[in-house]
Amino acid sequence: MIKTCWVCGGSSFNKVKSSNINSDITAQSFAITDKKYGVTLDIFKCGDCGFLQCHNFPDVLKYYEDMEDEGYEDSSKQRMIQMKRIVKSVKKYKKTGSFLDVGAGSGLLVSEAKKASFEAEGVEPSVWLQKIAEKKGLNVHLGILSDMQTAKSFDVVSIIDVIEHVENPLSLLEDVKEKMNDESVGIIVTPDCKSFMAKLLGWNWWHYRVAHIGYFDENTIKLILKKSGFNILSIARPNWYFPADYLIKRLSTYLPFLKFLPLPRFFSKITIPLNLFDSMQIVIEKDKG
Repeated sequence: MIKTCWVCGGSSFNKVKSSNINSDITAQSFAITDKKYGVTLDIFKCGDCGFLQCHNFPDVLKYYEDMEDEGYEDSSKQRMIQMKRIVKSVKKYKKTGSFLDVGAGSGLLVSEAKKASFEAEGVEPSVWLQKIAEKKGLNVHLGILSDMQTAKSFDVVSIIDVIEHVENPLSLLEDVKEKMNDESVGIIVTPDCKSFMAKLLGWNWWHYRVAHIGYFDENTIKLILKKSGFNILSIARPNWYFPADYLIKRLSTYLPFLKFLPLPRFFSKITIPLNLFDSMQIVIEKDKG
């Protein structure tokens, strides 16, 4: 089968990085908090648009369905700060209405959207994460967006750190568009593989990991959004928030001596804001022309 670019449809590729996975791939290889930075599948660069994709590894969905991630839940308090900021960004365009979060995890963004007076729900493929959301009383459906058999449209659709995980991002965006009406807005967050930090760290950049199979930059995200029928309303560089102990553990990948530092318990209660300008937050609307 001829491999085609997931963004532009081109068929000319150059392998720019070979897989360096040294063990069997399991569901935990796809954990949100996996810290094996720089460990990836084969990465190919499209000769036409420059998009980076891992097209030698089909059917990643089954791994997400079985994935569990205790670390994600342990850091949920800090992650909620990020979700509040995402909702604040949405509020500039939509004060209230229906809100769908795609790849909702344990429902952190759904919860924050509800607090902000949205009628919020989500969809999540991980059985484990969806059950946690359900126990919280949140309306998070099990599955992926294309599983949602409803004619309902939403005023806001979010795909936060999702599009880099799927093998057909154009199809995902088309499904998002189907869930939007002419007045809806969408919000996307994804890493920027041409950011300063990505260039500085090379293949050791923290966003190069098994779970990420498509790597966007500003040009390729603009291209795929135009191709799928969207206009861009804004592009920003979002902050992230981490517990101090979580961040230090992640930094130990680059600074091994940190592994031997004893961390006081109160470090888990300290929240550190971080913006390395290597992620994009894009607000979109349907192209009405």
